[in-house]
Amino acid sequence: MPAQLNTLLATGVDPVRFIGHDTPEGYLGTDGRVYTLNGMSSINKWDDVAMTGLDEVFALADNTIFRFPSLDDIVKDEKSEKKGEVRGRSISLHTLESRCFVKVDDHLFELKDKLKLVDDLEGLGVRVFEGRRNRLGVVTDAGDAFVFDSKAAEPTLIELDVEEDVRLLGLGSEFDVVVTETKVMARGDSKHRIRASCS
Repeated sequence: MPAQLNTLLATGVDPVRFIGHDTPEGYLGTDGRVYTLNGMSSINKWDDVAMTGLDEVFALADNTIFRFPSLDDIVKDEKSEKKGEVRGRSISLHTLESRCFVKVDDHLFELKDKLKLVDDLEGLGVRVFEGRRNRLGVVTDAGDAFVFDSKAAEPTLIELDVEEDVRLLGLGSEFDVVVTETKVMARGDSKHRIRASCS
């Protein structure tokens, strides 16, 4: 953990969200401003902010998504690019190594040149789980789990050996961990059925 982060937490700061890919580089404060661990803060206020592994920063304000090349650029309000508009009661940004997804209520979009609705999940209530190496997991309200593999545009359903709803999902670069009501299960290859590893 960076020394600045230890100092920050010791002062009683309560970040809404840490910003960074492998390690925190800043945070979104309760006042909506972006703060770096070096003490700089943004002029503008944001509803959500997330950073990819390529240091790109995506930010949401007034139902509009912006892209910045770096954390420094969002703090200085430089080089911003509008990427799309969204409307909903609950909007959140989810970034991976080089991908950005946007959850709008029960809809999931991938943001590339523009927002693209993930049709396979339309109409399903979803929770999003960010994984490693551009892998994203989704658990639906019906208890099904889906995975976007690193280059896949559409999600793949995880097939279980048990008839139980999925509660939680964890994604490594080459493995998945699924938690149901009574079991923890793992798989090492996304093309094979997941099997119980312990109960």
